[in-house]
Amino acid sequence: MALLIPNISRLSSITTCRQLLWPRINCYTVEPKAGLKQSIEDQLNLPARPKKPITPFFRFSSLHRQELKEKHPGLPITEISKKLAKIWEMADPKMKQELNEQYKKEMDEFSQAKINYSLSLTQEQKEALKQVKGEVAEEKKKRRLKKKSKELGKPKRPGSSFILFAKSRKDQRGDTSVYDWQLKLSREWEQMSDLQKQPYVDQAKRAFINYSKDIEAWEANMIKEGHLDVIRTEVLAPKAKKPIKK
Repeated sequence: MALLIPNISRLSSITTCRQLLWPRINCYTVEPKAGLKQSIEDQLNLPARPKKPITPFFRFSSLHRQELKEKHPGLPITEISKKLAKIWEMADPKMKQELNEQYKKEMDEFSQAKINYSLSLTQEQKEALKQVKGEVAEEKKKRRLKKKSKELGKPKRPGSSFILFAKSRKDQRGDTSVYDWQLKLSREWEQMSDLQKQPYVDQAKRAFINYSKDIEAWEANMIKEGHLDVIRTEVLAPKAKKPIKK
């Protein structure tokens, strides 16, 4: 499947510079402080939803984890978990039964609390909650697929002509702040003639052509291996060609 080469010579805005050259920097996003992560309900100013009870094993683990840490200092958390699982297997059946009965009782209370919570919300609040949950789930899915694609060796999309120009000047930045450097590069690029930009445009086009071949080969291999979730939608379901009018 042929890929269209975008008009990469026109990517000259400060936004492009910020998003593509320094993708990890977001000047307009304020990260929440550690320990202050808000729930979806907090973000929407809704009452806190009922918390699901912990399982018998996790309740048991919480009572013995610290003891194991003190007994085996420096032991990785994975090994601590394995030891807890073995202790749980050999634990007193009567104690397990008591924990299971307690869990069942708490789950019954939790189920009723969920019903009461849902009844306490207005229709508008329910719709807002559903929308935000959907957005959060979609973001998680995107991150998961991005991580999986990287692990499977997905070819990296090359930078635009402007990005290549910016990278060629990275040694000249000195002590200039990121924002001022972005602004300077963007203005300099906009003032350059088409002839001055042409070497970067040609280099970007060649890189994109190579990328097109690499991504097609990679996606073909992913389809063979059954990793359809990392394949672009237009590859799996290409748009039907419109009939030519006679």
